Amino acid sequence: MKAIRSRVGVLALALFIVNAGLAQQPSKPTVVGDLRIERFQSNIFDRMITVRVWLPEGYADISEATKKYPTLYMLDG
Repeated sequence: MKAIRSRVGVLALALFIVNAGLAQQPSKPTVVGDLRIERFQSNIFDRMITVRVWLPEGYADISEATKKYPTLYMLDG
């Protein structure tokens, strides 16, 4: 019986911590940056290709021209 009460207490504490953490999260995430949609003619596929490029905030700022940014390429099959 003591083991069951101990487990219930630990579970209650865990639920309290999770609930308190969820209450502090913002309702919507903040997204910053610049989404550009570029289209070009593909000679290989003989059709228009659309490419979506998400650039970080400040990427087009000339004063930041030497700054390096991490890059992630995602291709759809």
